[in-house]
Amino acid sequence: MESDSLSPPALVFLAVALLLVFTVPRDKVIFPVLVSTVLMTIGQSINILGANFYFLRIVIIAAWLRLMMRGQLRRPLVLHPIDKAFILYVAYAVLMGFVPKHTDPRAVMPPMTLMQTIINKGGVTLDSLGAYFLARQLFRSMKDVMFTIRVLIIICIVLACFMTVEKTTGRNLFSAFGVVPEYTVVRDGHLRCQGPFTHPIHAGDYGATLMVLCAGLWLYGQKSVAFVGFAAAAIVTVESSSSGPLLSSIYGLGSFLIWPFRFRMHVIRRSLVLLILILHVTMTSPVWWAISRVAEFTGGGGYWRSKLIDEFVEHTSEWFWTGSLYTAHWSPTGSGLPMYPDHMDLTNQYVAEGVHGGIGQIILYILIVVRCFTRIGLGIRSLSPGDKMERFYWALGCCLVAYLASFLSVAGSMQSDILYFTFLAFIATIPLPEPNPTQPAASADSKEPRLLAREPGGVAQSL
Repeated sequence: MESDSLSPPALVFLAVALLLVFTVPRDKVIFPVLVSTVLMTIGQSINILGANFYFLRIVIIAAWLRLMMRGQLRRPLVLHPIDKAFILYVAYAVLMGFVPKHTDPRAVMPPMTLMQTIINKGGVTLDSLGAYFLARQLFRSMKDVMFTIRVLIIICIVLACFMTVEKTTGRNLFSAFGVVPEYTVVRDGHLRCQGPFTHPIHAGDYGATLMVLCAGLWLYGQKSVAFVGFAAAAIVTVESSSSGPLLSSIYGLGSFLIWPFRFRMHVIRRSLVLLILILHVTMTSPVWWAISRVAEFTGGGGYWRSKLIDEFVEHTSEWFWTGSLYTAHWSPTGSGLPMYPDHMDLTNQYVAEGVHGGIGQIILYILIVVRCFTRIGLGIRSLSPGDKMERFYWALGCCLVAYLASFLSVAGSMQSDILYFTFLAFIATIPLPEPNPTQPAASADSKEPRLLAREPGGVAQSL
C-alpha cells in the first residue's frame, strides 16, 4: 500500500469524515459524504496495487460499509425508471472502455493495458453507481431530500466565506489540502476563485444550481433558510468569475417563469425545437455559434465552446460508433493538453460523452434526463391543486435545466459528478402513487391533477 499526495490536513479531514460516517444516525450519513465532496480537494489518494483510492472514494466505501454492517440497507430497493437508465448508462460506459476506438498515427500516448482499463472502469463504477445508489439508500422520503438541501446550504455558506477570502487576498486557503493552486488564477483582470474545486466553473456551477434549489425552498415556504442559502450560492457563483455558471443560474431561475404553462409543456417543447431549427437555417453560422454570440455580452470562452462543437460535428465519423482516443487535431493549435497530448480540452459534457463512448453513450446520458423530467411531471400531476410540494417539484425540474445548461460549458469532475448524481437521487425520491387501473386517464391538456401510469409514453404530456 502506497500513500500518494495525502497532506497532514487532508489526513485529519479524512479521519474526522470517517468518524462521522460511523457515528452519526443513518439519516445523517449524507452530511459527511457531502462535506467531503465539496470541501476537500480531489487528488489525495491511497494507491493499492495500481488503483487510486481517492479521499472521496474512501468516504463512499466507508458509508456503504456502515450501512451493511448495521443492517441499514433498504430491502428491497425498488428500481425506478431513472435507476434503470442510470445503470444502463454506466454499464454501457464501462463496456465501451474495452471496445477499440478510433486513434491517429500522430498519437503519442500509449494505449491503456487491459489491467489499466479494468482499474479505470472500476473507479468509474464506484464513483457513479456507488455515489448514486448510496444517495438512493439514504433518501427514503422527501424529508431526507429537504435535509440534504439544508446540508448543501450549510456547506455553501462555509465555501462562500473561504471564497470571499480568496477573492480579497488572491490566495486559495484550500491549497493546504494540496492539488489546487495557492494563488488564484486571473483572467481579464478578474480573480477566478475556485475554492476546493478542480476549476472555477465547477465551483460556480455548485452555486448556480443551489440558487435554483433555494428558490424552490422559498416557494415551499422555508423562506429564511432559502434566503441565506440563495445569498451564499450567489456569492459562490459570482466569485467564480465564470460566464457558464452565471448563464446556468439564469436558465434555471428563468424556468420558474414557465410555471403557469406547466400543463402545456408539449407546446413549449415543440416551440423550442422549432425555434432552434429556424435559427439553424437562418443564421449565417450553425446554431451552436449562438453560444459565442452570448459570450460577447457575458464574457468567457464562448468562441472556443462553439468551436469545440463545430469540430465535434465535423469529425463525427471518428467518434460516432465507439468514441475516439485522439482529439488533439480538433484544437485550434493542433496540439493537445500538456498532461494529455492526444486530447484537446473537452469543455462540454455532451461532447465528452460522445468522445468516450460514441452516440450510444450520448443517447443513454440523455435518457436519464428524460426519465427525470418524466418523474417530476408525474409527481406534480399526482398532487392536489395548491399543494406546496408542487412548486418544489417544479424547482427540481428548473435545477435540472440549470445542470443541462452548465454541461455546455464544462465537462464533469469527480466532485461535480457526485453532486449531480446526488441531485438525480433527489428526483428519484419523488413519491408516485400506484396507478389505478379502474381510473380513466385525463386528457393531456386538462389542468386537473390525475394519476398517470409510469410508462414513458405518458411522460411527454407531463413536463
